[in-house]
Amino acid sequence: MNTQSILLTSFTGKPIATDLRFLPNKIKKPILVFSHGFKGFKDWGHFPIIAERFAREGFFVVSFNFSHNGTSPLQLQDFADAEAFGNNNYSIQLDDLGVVLNFILNSKDYEDEVDGQKLYLWGHSIGAGISLLKAAEDSRVKKVLAWASVGNTLKRVTMYDPQEWKSKGVTYITNARTGQQLPIYYQFYTDFFEHQQRLDLEEAASRINVPVQFIHGNEDEAVSIAEVTGLHEKLPMSNLKIITEAGHTFGGKHPWNSVALPKHTEEALALSLEFLKK
Repeated sequence: MNTQSILLTSFTGKPIATDLRFLPNKIKKPILVFSHGFKGFKDWGHFPIIAERFAREGFFVVSFNFSHNGTSPLQLQDFADAEAFGNNNYSIQLDDLGVVLNFILNSKDYEDEVDGQKLYLWGHSIGAGISLLKAAEDSRVKKVLAWASVGNTLKRVTMYDPQEWKSKGVTYITNARTGQQLPIYYQFYTDFFEHQQRLDLEEAASRINVPVQFIHGNEDEAVSIAEVTGLHEKLPMSNLKIITEAGHTFGGKHPWNSVALPKHTEEALALSLEFLKK
């Protein structure tokens, strides 16, 4: 297994920490790009183990940290940059994903290892939503694998009191794992409505014309089945698989100190490989 860590540069100039995993056999492989969720990062919990499993199944796997997710290249698993977190928004995330895709598809270093005609996106939670939004605007994307996906981006922007948010300029959320109070600046709200056609997942649904596999737990505590079902029903090329008793992270937690994967993650992985290898 070849595992490489590199730094890309976002449109804002901030770094995008990126990992590549692949079997170096000069066989052109489908590309699978992973986008993490809100308050997440590429190395959260068991996701690196899952990425390696996909790579061993013959995929060229790319996982990365969104440039404004609050981590830094020197602190990949800590929210060391709260200011960046507060200035994060969906536009930045979509642009970051675009930077990653352009790099992989255009790099001469990996041209013998990747099949640019098989570009697949895999995301978890908000990362799945961002992957779907990217599929709506980028015809290079051929499939989307959506784990515990949000079905609605608008509701996540309007869940706070907009008048209070505007007057204070910031609202705060708690990171349950660390107890940190993380800021979300009002720009998150204004950016969404300035670019609503691009960022509203329900509006973008009509432009998603690739196969989508939703995988969801019926005990997901963060995104209801009703929400993801609503989006699934808008996408004629989508399929929804429900994993009984699975939660939002399919049994994973951070830190994850085992090479074995949870039962529900194994189920999600099996369903994913079936979809990706069709």
